Amino acid sequence: MSGTSGHLDLLAIARCVRDAVERDDAEGLHAHLTRLRTAVMDHVHAERAQLDALPDPAAAVALDGQRRLLRLLTDVLFAPADGDGRDDCNCVVRAAEIELAVRRQAKLEAALLRRHPHARRAGT
Repeated sequence: MSGTSGHLDLLAIARCVRDAVERDDAEGLHAHLTRLRTAVMDHVHAERAQLDALPDPAAAVALDGQRRLLRLLTDVLFAPADGDGRDDCNCVVRAAEIELAVRRQAKLEAALLRRHPHARRAGT
């Protein structure tokens, strides 16, 4: 998977999202969200052959998780600001939600690929 983001890279970017929220850095938040969404899309593309080699039910779960993660990132990235002063709290919650979703998806994919080593070889 050289040239694409691995799970640890995705988690590091998700932490940068949280850090930007904690610093109240709107520009940094947008930049890190954009970077994370792009990295997740690249990761999904790079991992596709491995997930396609999984048994159908396992592949369906992993692919659904990837779709949900991308939808979450897209929703947060393009959500309009409320302008009612609640954005700060909402941003903290959404940043935690993103970090948790990335962590959950990484654990799921790693567990599935460990259980099905033939799929791991399909991506090489």
